Amino acid sequence: MLHALVVDDDVHSLSALAELVEAEGFDTATADNLAKARLQLEQRVPDVVLSDLMLPDGRGTELLKELLEEPTVEVILITGKATVETAVEALRLGAFDYLTKPIDLGRLKTLLARVKDTRELKQEVSSLRAELRDLGRFGPMVGTAPTMQRGCPSTQRWSRCSLMSRSAVSAPTWRTPVSRMNPAIHARATGTSGASASRNAPGAGAAGNRTVVSVCSR
Repeated sequence: MLHALVVDDDVHSLSALAELVEAEGFDTATADNLAKARLQLEQRVPDVVLSDLMLPDGRGTELLKELLEEPTVEVILITGKATVETAVEALRLGAFDYLTKPIDLGRLKTLLARVKDTRELKQEVSSLRAELRDLGRFGPMVGTAPTMQRGCPSTQRWSRCSLMSRSAVSAPTWRTPVSRMNPAIHARATGTSGASASRNAPGAGAAGNRTVVSVCSR
């Protein structure tokens, strides 16, 4: 069962909101100020925090900032004086959403349903990432060691680069014909000596048989 922390300095509002949240399938804990809310967070990290914006010992945005290090926790701020400024501030600071007093039951249900969906998606992403770590980025090959994992993004990027020799009737714009290649580059591509490459590059056989170098696409 998902866990919710409800924070409000109005005892009656706190009790009523906690009951509404429980009715939506959440286990709840309550606090009437920031200090008690922090104690509740130490005991158990919730899936969602519903906090009044104005509290006796601070603002709900303080909890929001402190919880930014907990990516699995969603924060819904509640305000009795809804303005565009307070809504923008809440969302800018990273709030999941906000509610206004008196609480709109329909909107509360919608937000809590979104919290559940978001939680499921995060768990699925986390599970997939763990599976990729277990397999290594390239499937059941080598690659589970931390050093290999750190190098995988670069390996994946550069694996798209290749130096190749092929026959082509006409080279696309991203390939370079031998006749226009630097002799040293041609030598590296074909395995010939620099002198041999210099002699062979301008007249590399028939016009339809050219050695080309593929350019890396990052």
